[in-house]
Amino acid sequence: MTPPLVSVIIPAYNYCDFIGETLRSLVAQTYPYWEAIVVDDGSTDDTRRVVEQWVKRETRIRYFYQSNKGLPAARNAGLTQAKGSYIQFLDADDLLSPMKLALQVEQMESRPEISISYTRAFYFRGGKTEVLYAQLRGKGNSGVSFADGRGYVITALLVEKNLMPVNSVLMRSAVIQKVGLQNERLTSLEDWEFWLRCAFKGLYFAMLQDDQAYALIRVHQASMSQQSFRMYENEVSLRNLIDRFLLEPGMSIEEERQLRKKNEQQKLRLETFPLRRAGFLQLSYIGKLIRKIGFVSFLKVYFKALNDWRRGR
Repeated sequence: MTPPLVSVIIPAYNYCDFIGETLRSLVAQTYPYWEAIVVDDGSTDDTRRVVEQWVKRETRIRYFYQSNKGLPAARNAGLTQAKGSYIQFLDADDLLSPMKLALQVEQMESRPEISISYTRAFYFRGGKTEVLYAQLRGKGNSGVSFADGRGYVITALLVEKNLMPVNSVLMRSAVIQKVGLQNERLTSLEDWEFWLRCAFKGLYFAMLQDDQAYALIRVHQASMSQQSFRMYENEVSLRNLIDRFLLEPGMSIEEERQLRKKNEQQKLRLETFPLRRAGFLQLSYIGKLIRKIGFVSFLKVYFKALNDWRRGR
């Protein structure tokens, strides 16, 4: 019996300096049954040349070019070409540990209830993978949350925050038929919105806790995780989408109430971002905020933002 094929979706935009290393980490996988679908999203650098050199010597890699449409559209284009039973998203500047695919396929083949498996993820700077960080800013414990299950427990975690980076996930291709493609209207956080749709549909999430299975995320000036204002704007949109998801049937009245409360708390947290950008003594913005959320809520937001600023968050 032939082992299942893994389709690795690699969107690329002006990452000629990094994509060779990304493809090298893929070729180094101990699991050999994969195909790589590189979607060049209108690059103006040497991305095409670099990838085509890899295509000539590695038949498992395929290259597609499209005019620039954004990251979610590039991933979706790759998904329409995928032939595998499993899907691995891999950004063109990131890496996978050598045993990641093998260990996740083994986990999911032994547990057919799992739709979405994810692993730990680490950050690295300047190409130095020998020095890894658990957090984007290089301090603190891992931002990846352990979860195993479906329904309210998973949904509640995802309403609070994204559980995992997109490259840490291996999912069944059948997930796409159940929830659809990624949301192309979001310019960031599209993976988080996708996992939320999966959770609201009752799909099973599981973390593979194995030290040999992990994703490596490169931190550099151009990486999307560094673009804080865009992330803020998209989280505002995402929070409004969650309100819509909560209108769909499938959960108890009490579960809906609790999830709505969690979402409102996170919306309030979001108010700290523009407050920090505007400055703590900007009276015009402070007045707008008080009118918008009320004086008591403003005090909570103000002192939360001030505390975060003092801690350097």
